[in-house]
Amino acid sequence: MDEPNTDDSQQVPQDPTGVDWRQVAIRGTMIVLIVVGIILLIKLLRRGGAGVVMAAAVPLAAAAARLEQDIVRERVKAGLGRARPQGARLGRPMAPVKPEDVSLLKQQGLSLPEIAEQLHCSLSTVKRRLKRTLFFDRPRSLS
Repeated sequence: MDEPNTDDSQQVPQDPTGVDWRQVAIRGTMIVLIVVGIILLIKLLRRGGAGVVMAAAVPLAAAAARLEQDIVRERVKAGLGRARPQGARLGRPMAPVKPEDVSLLKQQGLSLPEIAEQLHCSLSTVKRRLKRTLFFDRPRSLS
């Protein structure tokens, strides 16, 4: 006779959409508990228990906010996970300023704010590009 499976790591059937239905069930339970808590707080408030309501409302609101934050975090991670394999470039795009252009204008005697104005970029961008050219132009020792 076969023994019953007592292993806690039971195999969950893979959903073709990639949805983890256990997490959905946990979230649904949390939402129901939060809603029930809010309903109970409203009933307490109607009976005149404002102090009790305020003491219980803060943790309840914190739990709701934490749940929403977790949901947003997971959606962002899932979106990034789908975008990376497709070759999407992530992050803020770089300013179209070449380090060579900054270096050339600096050699012509322009100040950093003048270079930024001429290249239509920020002073920070000019400083970063200049630092990059100085780093690559500097002789290096092999020690």
